[in-house]
Order: sequence, then structure tokens, then C-alpha cells
Amino acid sequence: MFLRLLAAALAAQPALRLLLAMRPELLATATEVQPRLIAHPIPIGPLGPNRIRDAIVLPANAAGVRFENGLLEVMVAEATVGDALPLLGLLLERLFEEAADGVVTNAQYDRAGRVGGAIASHADGVYRALIDEHPQDAVEGTLLRCVAIEGNEPVRTPVFRSSLDEISSRVMAELRASRLVVDVNDGAAFELAHDALFRQWTTLADLVTRNAQRLRQFTLLEHRATAWAANPVADELLRGQALDRAAQVITNMLPSPSLAAFFAASRSADSADLSRRADHAASWAQQVRERDHDLAVAIVMAAVRELTASPAAKLTLWGLTATGDTWRLPVGHTATVTSIVWLPASGGLRSVDGSGVVCTWREDGELERIHRIGGARIGGEARLNDDGTYALVAEGHDAVGLWRVSDERYLGNRGGFGVSIDTFSWSSDGRFAGQYDFREIDVYSVQSTPVQHICRIPVEHVRATSWSPQGDMLAIATGDSLKVFTTGSVQRSVLSVQTVWSTPSIAWSPDGSRLAVTAQTKSTQSEDSIFSSRRLLRIYHVGTNRLEGEWELVAGKAMAWAPEGEEIAYVPKRGRHSYVGVRDVSTGAVLRRRRRRDEPKTLSWSVNGARLAFADSFHGAEIWDLAANTLCHLPCGKVDGVSWSPDGMRAVVGNSRIPPRIVGSDASSTALLHDGRAWRFRWSPCGRLIAGANRTMVHLWDAESGVRVGTLGPETAVRRRRQRRSDSDLSMGSFEWSPDGIRITVSISDFFGHVPTTVRVWDATTRQVLSTMTGDGPLGGPLTWSSDAELLAGSIGGGDIAVWRADTGVLELRLRTGHDRANRLRWSPATERLAAVFADQVEIWNPVAGQLLARCVGHASSIDTVCWSPDGHRLATIAGHTLYLWQSDDGKPLATLDLPRLATVRDLRWTGSLTATFDDGMVTTWDVPSESEPPALPASDGGRSLTEEERRRFGLPTTVP
Repeated sequence: MFLRLLAAALAAQPALRLLLAMRPELLATATEVQPRLIAHPIPIGPLGPNRIRDAIVLPANAAGVRFENGLLEVMVAEATVGDALPLLGLLLERLFEEAADGVVTNAQYDRAGRVGGAIASHADGVYRALIDEHPQDAVEGTLLRCVAIEGNEPVRTPVFRSSLDEISSRVMAELRASRLVVDVNDGAAFELAHDALFRQWTTLADLVTRNAQRLRQFTLLEHRATAWAANPVADELLRGQALDRAAQVITNMLPSPSLAAFFAASRSADSADLSRRADHAASWAQQVRERDHDLAVAIVMAAVRELTASPAAKLTLWGLTATGDTWRLPVGHTATVTSIVWLPASGGLRSVDGSGVVCTWREDGELERIHRIGGARIGGEARLNDDGTYALVAEGHDAVGLWRVSDERYLGNRGGFGVSIDTFSWSSDGRFAGQYDFREIDVYSVQSTPVQHICRIPVEHVRATSWSPQGDMLAIATGDSLKVFTTGSVQRSVLSVQTVWSTPSIAWSPDGSRLAVTAQTKSTQSEDSIFSSRRLLRIYHVGTNRLEGEWELVAGKAMAWAPEGEEIAYVPKRGRHSYVGVRDVSTGAVLRRRRRRDEPKTLSWSVNGARLAFADSFHGAEIWDLAANTLCHLPCGKVDGVSWSPDGMRAVVGNSRIPPRIVGSDASSTALLHDGRAWRFRWSPCGRLIAGANRTMVHLWDAESGVRVGTLGPETAVRRRRQRRSDSDLSMGSFEWSPDGIRITVSISDFFGHVPTTVRVWDATTRQVLSTMTGDGPLGGPLTWSSDAELLAGSIGGGDIAVWRADTGVLELRLRTGHDRANRLRWSPATERLAAVFADQVEIWNPVAGQLLARCVGHASSIDTVCWSPDGHRLATIAGHTLYLWQSDDGKPLATLDLPRLATVRDLRWTGSLTATFDDGMVTTWDVPSESEPPALPASDGGRSLTEEERRRFGLPTTVP
């Protein structure tokens, strides 16, 4: 503002001339603000002895003051040592005030402390004022920065303005205003005004003495920084403990720009070294995690705590300790159903599978509710009691656990040697029996809390048991006998048949008077191996031991007696197919049968005998209406395809057995997609439509109503030699929505290779072809849209990658990868990179430059799926049962997670969280830490300790040199 006012005054008065005295650093500022203000700069250098004499004598003569003989020469000599001139005026003013009769004497000069003493007296006053206004540490740190140690002596050293923080700048400004420091280096730095300050100013001298060692180290650092600035060699930078000591030295000090740059470069180099060592340790942890998980955790924990939390170390630790949040889609059973019972109160059905999933079904076959029992030890078998309230669960081969279904509560278990759940059965009044020890059967009751042991029945080598409907008798089949015991206060045998049985099944008549048994007998076992699957169905009268009927069957062991008492449902097998058959007990006639692809493992009659429920490993659970001879397929089976809505709240799922459906977090949110079968799905990004493909067609459904709104499929073509071909020879390849949800691209291939594969872009509303991709080689493979919906990437000529203009189909570029086939393609969120999966590795390309940027290698099998993080900095891949996280810029592995061994991933998406959906309906979500998020370390050190040898092996700090 002042300079602009001066410029305005000169402009208004052209004849006006100004004489300005300015410091050098202000001259440059004035010239920049007002370029024409200063016409003739005249530099004035330091004053020599003669001019200093004039500066003392001439004003004194004008004031009528003279000096005692010899004093003037002493003053001039002392004023020329260092830069004492700024303080000389203060000394002369004091001497003038104390002069008697206008004469300044030597005694006065000595009492004033001479030039140095005057400086010290003045400096103490300035110092006291400064510490009243600013923190003492900041004031003393600023003063110390003005001092260096050369040899053993303190010397003045410049302090650059650029190295000052806000407080130090204010302190230095006040020191300058008090003339204790002066400008040097053309105003770029400050320096103490006089060497006498070291000798005369006690406060500064004491401060230097207390910090002499630190100042000496600081001076050495400054020299080292100056040398490094002249020749910046990485080996000269500080690292480790030397860097830590340097950091302590410069604390509250004001390093020069060269030292600040040297220290910053040292910090950067040390951080890079620590990150490299931490990454090396993280790599070791990922390698040893399978054979020694605790060792892997200890390695990376030490790296994070003792080196640095590099991205790889932090995420490796997260991967070794992360569990994720797991829940299950309401998709029915995905494992083999092992037990089915009808619910008397509701008329519905309850079933349990080998993974511990309990499904409750309505009468119409729709899923009503899901429970999870069994825990981690479930051994593939579970048995429900008659009303579905409790379940016995096999825990490996040495224990059976008891669960209550309604609240999924574990009630306990009992172990034994070679326990088989085939020997366990439920009574109608809440008792169960089974063999924990090969010498006896134990009976328990769940009607009391805790579970009560009722009795033991001495029987060896039990194969199967079954309670009578009234619960008063227990049938036991052993290896060589069939016995029936009463279960009152005194056990007695009411039926005993001596024969040899193999894998028997037992069923009671509704009145408890007869017993049906299917098994191989001694005679069928001893026959030729071609009849090794022959079994007999025998009916015994319990009270008389009389055999009332016998029929020969082939294989099958599931059996159930109808509530009416004269029909038995059983499972025979003919050739490649099994059947569910119903036989009249009195005549032995087969009344009806239903062919099944696999052998049902369990059968259950409805209360009124009108329906029969059964389940096999292929079709899942089904309900057979005997009067109408119709089957109701319950929505079961592995999830073949899944796709999530954009908001992540719903998913469309399906497989080849049942119609596709939309599911939410519970069974009540399920909605069926009508008029079409599909097992691969893509939910449109706009959320309005769902695309689903089977082998020959892509269906489009409205996501809200489930109504099919259209189809996309192959056109009719002609074989070579003009033979009409079938549309069934054409199959659907990849199909993907454009990011705006308006278009969808579909590849169609010929199974026999007679017609080239086509890749087309369709309008999802009009179902019209908008463009067809072109190229100089076979097209197909995976497809992926760029985030701006302008480009489409796919395969061409086998393993090469083609990038087309989506609106025209023109081939923009072709990336020659050198591979045979690309399994997956994914654009990065910003469309600047493309991830391509080839077998067990991922390559990251810059398509525009045609440059391979990075390669992710580490999976032991072919990669199933890949996705980008939302910020594009990371990649996630799954192969088999392993999930990898990769750094996208260099392809380094960041984390490895082990996934369930019995499940296959069907979908992997990374929005706010990383979510994997598996074919058993399980959904696991992980909150992956961000790059800036600190690592989650356990509160205690209860883990494994590392030996000195292990520390040296894995590149970690050691306590012993």
C-alpha cells in the first residue's frame, strides 16, 4: 500500500523526487510491486574505519560533544569487529545522556560495558521481552540456530528466512528490530550482529554452553548437508538410528534449506528402506501362511511394529487375521438333504442338509425361514426329530451334537469311538437313541434341562435303530440280528431275528405292530458280485416274530411307512436311474413310482398321507402329490449364477434346476422371475432390468415385477453345403451391460464352429442391434465395457485383446498378449487400464499405449474372477480357495485370504466393501483397510515369538548383532 501511494504521488507531481533508503531484500519486492518507482538505485556498502569515525565524530560535533583522548580510536576499533554498527547508535545515545560538561570519558565508556557490554545489556532486555510474549523454547531455539560450533568455539552462522516457522519469524523480526541480528546474503538470511555477544551476553553464553554438544552435532549435520547438496549421493543419506539421532538434534532448531532438504531426503530414503524390508517380510509371511499360520502372523506383526506399516505389510496382516462378515442368501439347500419332517401344526415341511442349513417350507413349497446349526464341526449328516424342533448333528467321526433349531442353540455333545449317526433315531416324545460305544445303546430325553440320560441297552455292533410311533419300543439292527426292545423301566426283547444284515433301514407301521426292514442278507452277500446290490424288503410281525412278506429290491435304503398303514415308500434302483416307489404291503404290488436321477436319501409322508417328500443330491428336496402325480421342486441346489442389484440389497440367483429368483436378506423378500430359465445373470447398472442367460438365449426381466420383457438370441443360420442348422448349435457366450444400463453386448458362438462368433451391442429397450464388432480374427471370450460406455474390450484371435468403439463396432486397437486365451477382462474405474486374466495370472495393460504395465503372479490354479477397487489402486482375484489383493501399479501381492474349501466363488464385487458370493449361498464381506488407515494391531502380545534366527532369516530387526 505504501509503495502504491508513493507511485501515485509521483504520478500526480512529475517534478517531485524521492530519496529512499531500503534494505536489499525490500528492493526486490519494491521493484516487483512498482517496477517504475526506483529509477536510479545506488548501492551502499559496509562502512570502513574512516566512515565509522565520521559517523561518531560528526554528529557529536554538531551536538557539542567531544571525546576524551584515545577513546575515539578504541570505539572505532571495537565497532569494526563484526557487525556492531547497528548497536553503536544505542551506545552513543547512552554516553551522550551520561556525559558531564559535554565530554565522554573512558570511565563512562567502561561503565557502559564498552561496545560488547552495551550489546549484552540491551540483549537481556530484549530477551526478557521475548520470553514474556513467546514460548521460551521457541526463543532459545531461534537463538541457538544463529550459533555454530567450529572446533570448540561458537561462531555466528546465517539463518535463512525460508527455514523459519511462524513463531521463529516473529522472534527473528523482533531481534532484528532490536539490532541484535542483521540481514546477510542480500536479505535472504539473518546473522548475529556482533561476536561480542558470545563474550558479553551471559544469557547467550550459558545457552550455548548447555547445548554445546547439540550445536556441535548440528554444525556437523549442516556441513554434511552442504556436501550432499553439492554431490547428492544416496549412500551419504542418514538412515536408521543415525537418522533418529539427527531428528533429536534438530528438534526446535531451524535447519538451513540445505539441511532441511538433506533431512527430508534421508527420511524418504529410510522410509523406502523400511518399506522394502517390511514388504520382504510380508512376502515371507504369505509364503509360510499355509504351513504355519502363527509364524506368518508373527512375521508380519513384527514388520508392522518394528519397521513400518507398508501397504503390503498392513494388508498382509489384515489378510491373515480378517474373518469378514458372513451371512447366507435365502436360497434353500445347497448341500445334500439328510432329513425331512412334516410340521403337524402348519402343514409345512422342515429339512436339514449336511452343512447344517435347516429350511422351513410353506405348504406351497416356498421357503419361509432358514436356520443354521452344526457349527464348524458338522460332519455331513443331521437328523431332525418328528416335529423338527431338535436336530442331532454328526461332529466328525467321534461325536454327535444336539441342537435346538428355533434359536440355533447348541445343547451339547457326546463323543465315542467310531460314532455313526446312522445308529441314531428319534422317538415321538422327544427321546433319542444311538450307539456311542460299540457295546450298548444309550437313550436320552430332551424334555428336561439339561438333557437327561434315560437308560442303556446292551447291544453290540449296531447298524440302525428306529422308534415305534408310540415310543414304547426301539428296533435295533446289528450285524447279525434284528431285535426290538421295550423302553419302560425294564427292557425286554419282543422280537429277535438272527441273520446277517448290511446297511439296514427300518420303518414301523403306524400302529406299531409290524416292522419293515430293507437290507442285504447273508445269502445275497454270498452270491455272485453281479447281485451285490440286491436287497430284500421284509415285513415282520413284532409280537409273533412272524415274517409276513418279502420282496427283492435293488440297492436303495430310504424307506417310510404311510400313515394309513398299508403302503410303504421306498427307493429301488434300475440301471442308471433311481425311483421312488410305493408298494402295497398286503399284496406286494407296486402302486406307483417316480423316476429320479439320483438316489433319494430320505423319505417322509405328510400327516394325511397325500404327499410324499424326498430329497436327492441332484434335484434337492421335492414334494410328490400322489393324487395329482405332480412334483413341487423346492428351490434348492448350488448357486450357478448370481448378480447383485446396484445398491447391494438384493441379488438374482439361479441354477439349471429351478426358475431364477430375486432374494434379499431373508426368505420373505424372495420374488420369482417368470417365463424363462437362466443360470448366468447381470443386473443392469440402472437397476431397472435383469439379464439372464441359459445356453441359447438371454432373457430380460423387469427387476420389480419379475415379468419377462424380452429376449435376445441367435438368429437362424445355414450350415455349409446349405444344410439347415439348429439354433441349439448356437450358444450364448459373454454378455455385459453398458455402465448406463441402456445397452447390452452379447457374444454368440457356434458349438461346431461352422459360423463365426459374433459380438453385438443391443438396445435393451427396443431389442435392436446397434452395432456389430469387427476384426481380423475370431472374436469372443470375455467382454467388458469402459466406464464411459464408449469402448468395449474382448478377445480376438485367441489370446489377443481387442478394443472396439461400442457405437460403431470399429476395431480401435489390438493388444498382442502372446497368450492362448483370456479368461476375464475388466476395465479400471477410470478406463485408463485393463486387467486381463490368463490362466493363473493377471496382466494389467495400458490399452492406448499398448503397454504391459504389471503382471500379478501368485495363484496356484486358474483365476475364477477379478475386480478392481473403487479407487483403481488395487485388484482382487480369487482362484480356487484363495483370495489375493494386488497393488495395481506394480502387481505386487498385498494380502492373501483363505476361503471355504467346499465352496466355489460365483461373484466378486468391490464397492464400499469387498463382497464374495459362493455357490453354497454364503456371502462374505470384508472391510479392506484403506492406504491411509492405520493397521489393526491386537491389544496384547499373546502370539508366537520369533527367534533371533527367524528374525535374521526374514529380514527383521534383531536384538543380538
